[in-house]
Formats: sequence, structure tokens, C-alpha cells
Amino acid sequence: MLKDVHLMIENPFESIRQYAAAGADIISVHVESCVHVRACLQLIGTLKNINDPQRDIARGIAVNPGTALCDVKPLLEEADVVTLLGINPGYPARPCMPTPPPARKSSGAHRGKQAGRYSSASTAV
Repeated sequence: MLKDVHLMIENPFESIRQYAAAGADIISVHVESCVHVRACLQLIGTLKNINDPQRDIARGIAVNPGTALCDVKPLLEEADVVTLLGINPGYPARPCMPTPPPARKSSGAHRGKQAGRYSSASTAV
């Protein structure tokens, strides 16, 4: 059984090692969670999968509905999985968005606040 850890926390860097040590097979961080998402993905890439040392831990990016996909593009070379959320996290009992939000250009505003392959909800990169 794969253990897919989706970190919906601010500044996930300090927690990543704990989840890897607990047996995570996939660790995803939100693009909006910190300024140094690339460093989080690179850290995940250095950790060993304790369930199967022959297999790396898959590095994932999670994206909130309002985030421009062009903010994700520079990180794709570091990721194995991209998850596009249908609702904004933190709001229980909200329905999924009926249609995707309109495309928009990156503003980088989300960064200012804080300074397929494994499941049908994920898209392999």
C-alpha cells in the first residue's frame, strides 16, 4: 500500500523528514506553502523510502484553485506528481468548483503571504 502524504501546512520543510521516516511513499507540498518550494522538493529527493530502498520517495506539488499554473512550471523538473485541488483547503463542506477558474497570469502574490501516477486525483509529470 502506498502512503501518499499531502502536506497542507505552512513552511513544510522542517516536517518533511518526519513524514519520510514514518514511511511516506509520496510527499506533496503546496506551491503556496512557502517561498522555497524547490528546496522542499529537493530535500524529498534526497530521502530514502523506508518501505522499499530501491524506490525513491515521489516528490509532489499541490496547487490551489486560484494559483496560476505558470507559477508551477519552474518547479516541474523537480516534481514527479502534480495535484490540482478542486476546492480551496481549510474550508470544510464546500462543494467542488463546477468549472476550472479562468486562466490568469502569475502575480507571485501567494509567495508574499509567507515572506495519474499514483492516484486518479494526481497527474503524472
